[in-house]
Amino acid sequence: MSYRKFCPVLHALGAVATLAFPAAGQLMDARFDRPSMDKWMYPFGPPGGRESNAPIFAAILQAGFDDRDAQFLVGYSTAATVAPALGHDSYRIARAVVRATVSTDRIFEYDPTWDSYRGVLPATNPGYVPDSDVGRPIEIFACGFRNGFSATTFTEGSPFGGAPMIPPAEAARNVFAAIFNAQGAPVDASRQVRLGFEAMPAAVGLSSAVQPGELVPVDTTFTFNLDLCDPAFNAYLRSALDQGVLMLMITSLHPASGGPGGGSGIYPTFYTKENPVAIPLGFAAQLDLEVQVYRGGDVDGDGVVDFNDFLAYLNLYNAGTLAADLTGDCAIDFNDFLDFLNRFNG
Repeated sequence: MSYRKFCPVLHALGAVATLAFPAAGQLMDARFDRPSMDKWMYPFGPPGGRESNAPIFAAILQAGFDDRDAQFLVGYSTAATVAPALGHDSYRIARAVVRATVSTDRIFEYDPTWDSYRGVLPATNPGYVPDSDVGRPIEIFACGFRNGFSATTFTEGSPFGGAPMIPPAEAARNVFAAIFNAQGAPVDASRQVRLGFEAMPAAVGLSSAVQPGELVPVDTTFTFNLDLCDPAFNAYLRSALDQGVLMLMITSLHPASGGPGGGSGIYPTFYTKENPVAIPLGFAAQLDLEVQVYRGGDVDGDGVVDFNDFLAYLNLYNAGTLAADLTGDCAIDFNDFLDFLNRFNG
């Protein structure tokens, strides 16, 4: 029984993160009203994560620059809310939503659909395919790391990248927007145009406050319903909860130059938590999670693995509920039942 049609989940989440861990098997809501860290990932940005706004833009096929040139990193410390270090298979994520708010007024056009990279190629390029709609989407990705950094060691004060620090500095950023290969390893999506591959994001930013093709007003909030039906990204989220730190990258292929008169600035800019109005007005990037923690085969959360857990899981399985998807592939099938048996017998 598939529940792919229910992904991403769209209903709102209003719980506030607390310091108390939920009981095993309990479905919990957690809301993080601001990132624990955010950083404008741009080679010429100020050090220390002190910027109050984070523009995201592209430098398409420009030598010395990544195609996805300026990216917006948001990170959340989850360890005080969701118990870490239980093993990534202990976490079932029923919902994951990020909200980020635009800090500039009517600069770029709203595009709620994923676009191929071929639409930003020069029209003379054999691979060029015209975009079927106006604008470029805002996208969110998992994060990959290089130069010895990880989600637990990279901070707002960490350097943007390794040598060289200035162009030519392609593929040098320490944290990058990532997709996953067949082996589940992160692949840097920052140079996807020049390398010629599609990069499916974890979500495209959506807003009900503006119509497709319209210019986006200031203080418009974009909602990213993270794709829990992508097994590799689902595994990334579960591993992040196990580590206690979740990092995500907001980015786009809006070009930094061009537009009317050949000027620049036709791209999105977001509030960071350092912006004086971001936290008071709720404009800092927010994370909503709905998580269930399984500790071994203890489905009912009473601290004992017994026949009651077998019956509890069987009921979830027969009902086709989210909590029965132990393999994280958005299909409730016999593989999930085998996974539970392994936990139950372990």
